[in-house]
Amino acid sequence: IINIYYLLIALKNFIFKNKNNHNLKSIYLQIYLLSFNPKLIIGNNVDLRIFRIKKLLPDVTCICYQFGYVTKSTAKKLYKNSKFNCDYFLAFHKNDIRIFKSYIKSQFIVTGSIKNNFTSKIYKKRKYITFISEYKKIYLKNMKFKKIEYIKYIVKCLEEFCKKNNYKLLIALRSNRNDKNLSRKDEINFYKNLLKINFSTNINQNPYRVAEKSIVCVGIHSNLCYELLSRDEKVLFINLNKSLYPPVYQIRKKKLIFIEKKSKTEIFEKLNKLINLSGTSWKKYSKNLNKIYFD
Repeated sequence: IINIYYLLIALKNFIFKNKNNHNLKSIYLQIYLLSFNPKLIIGNNVDLRIFRIKKLLPDVTCICYQFGYVTKSTAKKLYKNSKFNCDYFLAFHKNDIRIFKSYIKSQFIVTGSIKNNFTSKIYKKRKYITFISEYKKIYLKNMKFKKIEYIKYIVKCLEEFCKKNNYKLLIALRSNRNDKNLSRKDEINFYKNLLKINFSTNINQNPYRVAEKSIVCVGIHSNLCYELLSRDEKVLFINLNKSLYPPVYQIRKKKLIFIEKKSKTEIFEKLNKLINLSGTSWKKYSKNLNKIYFD
């Protein structure tokens, strides 16, 4: 929604007082934000708005929080050759900071995932196996994406495992997250076309809650997988594309929880190992993982 009053002021300043050659949109944003007399502004590192605001309002304290995991290639694609500034940067992990420092000047603090830390843990487990969905809107228009082949292979394996071992298959929908702006109906239909057995989605439920009900969670490279791992949940990564994972956490080296080839036998073996691993043994194993911080 555009505020007409501030737009007129911005237009006037754009024409007569634009010493820094800002565009009209930036001048409007600056005037609009200053009307609140802000002392502190918070934003994430992906949409880049917090860096833009810091440039427009250098005297206001700006805090940036890490939105999702980062790799050298994703950082290069997002930030290109630009340099950004903010006062404080809240990072998942100390290894992430090494990547961000190439593009962002800030005081870095390791906090883990802010979204993850805001959701308390639950401990009531059921006989569920959860697949962490990586559905995208474009998949309905073009079924030839390589990622769809990976998803189809994995969920079909999980379908067979659940049927043989009397487990319920849960799918943690991406459309349950407000930031994804996806149709829940379309995502459910996408999986209905892949699976023969009934599966549950726990519609409208927080994805952390869906996953925490499960004995084991299975994913490809979703950020939620790493967040769940930080919460001491059992997570199996089946990543058939070696470039699609953040090497900073070194999960690929952990053979118990990482698979990188099509092998139904290996998937079943590792699911059974994780299922049969006691809570105490898993926590001992989990302590040696290079996880993101959780509090």
